Amino acid sequence: MSTTYTELEDVVLAYLQDNVTVAEVFKGTTDPAVLTAKIKELILRAANNAKQSAQQMHNFVYDEVGAVAVIPAGSGLDLTSLTDTDSAEVFELNVLTEVMYNGWPIALSSRGAYNKLLYKQGQVNRVTGVRQRNMLKLIPAQDVNVDVEVLGYRKLAPYSVTVTTDWLLDEGFEYLQWATICEVNHLVQVYLGRAEGTLPPPTKSRDVALEKLIRWDVDMLESNYTTNIL
Repeated sequence: MSTTYTELEDVVLAYLQDNVTVAEVFKGTTDPAVLTAKIKELILRAANNAKQSAQQMHNFVYDEVGAVAVIPAGSGLDLTSLTDTDSAEVFELNVLTEVMYNGWPIALSSRGAYNKLLYKQGQVNRVTGVRQRNMLKLIPAQDVNVDVEVLGYRKLAPYSVTVTTDWLLDEGFEYLQWATICEVNHLVQVYLGRAEGTLPPPTKSRDVALEKLIRWDVDMLESNYTTNIL
């Protein structure tokens, strides 16, 4: 059974709910139901920040994707709505690692680096892929549609009413728990510890959990490779 966002919310809420500083964060809110709703909204924002932080720190195997797409003639490819070749799920690309054309890689460059290349060479001698925010463009622009395979890592959809499960909740629950609590502290600028005493935000627990999660991911990646010794 998959771990759900509600389970994460319950754990974080239980960690925070008995502290008197919770009411101080939302001064003027006396209705318990409204107060709980506001706290849950804050937890949701914090959890999504924690998820984004993890993906910024490491490219996880579970987020590796590939899509066959078409770069329209004279235009660019929207990287926010691609379809994964294996799962058929629609995703937004987070990190672009490779673009293939007829089985051959297309050189990738930043716009700044490409402009320097133009300045030095005076002209372009090969097609280069340039990512501009959420668009992939070919320079020089082609006058025909170009079929490509895009490889990279997806951006996990934020938790919401409709997005309540993902691999990170299953495999990285410990990290999400501590990171969400730390994010709540950052958002309100006061640590919502328990009533028994005020403690510093558990940044060490968060960092250790993230390190464990990344180590697990690296080990899983390495286990997928077979080394032949001659």
